[in-house]
Amino acid sequence: MTDSRGRKTQHPIVVLSGGWGYGNLGDDAILVSAVKLICEKLPQPVIRVITCDEHGAADLLHTYHNVTIHPSIHRQLFSSDQVFYVDTKLTFKERIRHGLRYRKNSRGIRGTLKSYLQSPEDYISTIKEAREEVDAVMTDADMYLQGGGGYINDWVESDIVKHIECIQAKQHGLRMMMMGQTIGPFSSKDTLRIGQSICSMMDGMFFRDSASIADCCQKQKALSEKVPDLALYEHIESEKRDNSLLFIPFNTEVLTHLDFLTLNLKSISEKTRCRVVVTVTQLWQTAIDLATACFLHFRQAGINVELTIPHDVASLQELIVSSQLLISQNLHGLILGYRSDTRIISINTARKFEGFMDKVGMRQYMLDLGHADGHELSSMALELLASPAQPYQSSLADEIAHAFNLIMSMP
Repeated sequence: MTDSRGRKTQHPIVVLSGGWGYGNLGDDAILVSAVKLICEKLPQPVIRVITCDEHGAADLLHTYHNVTIHPSIHRQLFSSDQVFYVDTKLTFKERIRHGLRYRKNSRGIRGTLKSYLQSPEDYISTIKEAREEVDAVMTDADMYLQGGGGYINDWVESDIVKHIECIQAKQHGLRMMMMGQTIGPFSSKDTLRIGQSICSMMDGMFFRDSASIADCCQKQKALSEKVPDLALYEHIESEKRDNSLLFIPFNTEVLTHLDFLTLNLKSISEKTRCRVVVTVTQLWQTAIDLATACFLHFRQAGINVELTIPHDVASLQELIVSSQLLISQNLHGLILGYRSDTRIISINTARKFEGFMDKVGMRQYMLDLGHADGHELSSMALELLASPAQPYQSSLADEIAHAFNLIMSMP
């Protein structure tokens, strides 16, 4: 393999960056799958993983002796403590009634972005220690690969960090690629501008959805195509399943439909004698609070229910692979369920959910909570449980491998 400067490398060095390390277990699953993909498709690669959670990444990747873990400059620039916000569509009183903490977003970070965009080079010159850390990771590397997930959007801190990584990678002459990303949506011109700037530095891009291509790549000459979520590169087989149904809430819209969900989950549980398990795919306080609110409501209604908070993606995957059915408002819950041959129902109809459910032939098992008022969910679940689970399509892994091979064959 040769890099963009024509250097011959016996063992290609790949700098791998992404959305992992922030408590989103779906993104951690992408990290593991991305490392597996690189190791299977490149000859004895050396992989340098950038993350905000070095210990967590080291635990996940401990069997890969060719992987080194490097701290993200996110911690230096913006602190390691991340604040995530509940859906503001509910009133303050509604949030308090459901026991959800609410913290107003800081306006300061928007000012930081405007200042950064005026002159990224000037900004980078003021962060000497952080810049040197990025330089050390990029030195002698062949390729900078931004793995999948959705972290280039209105999350300003992430936008700035990834933009700095891209600038430094470009200065070191690395081949630069995106694979499995969702870009956007953007609610401001500034976040759209930095997202488009990141894309403009790439030599090739594979996105999870067409909307990302439309948002950021209209004027780009680089390769830009669609690819399945990188977590789908792995197929996780189950040896034994217990009689449980997983429920994964994601945003506070679910709180306005608790009576409907309670009616349907109780019906499913009573007819199948299954246990309902409420869980999360994000180890964020707001996500745990939301799951707790759902659990308490279901328990009060007499449902056989428990609340289980996984400590990492491996324990989440174990929970999913042993279940009969997964009902999720979160995309990566559905993805981890599908790759485990677990029956899945989506109670979110956003564009990326439609794309995924179409891709795996499960579009008929999507339910819009805003237009459901009877036993639609229980009918759908009982229909699924009465038939064999939709088998994992190995063609998805083939598509991902083909996309990666195409990237590596680019001059």
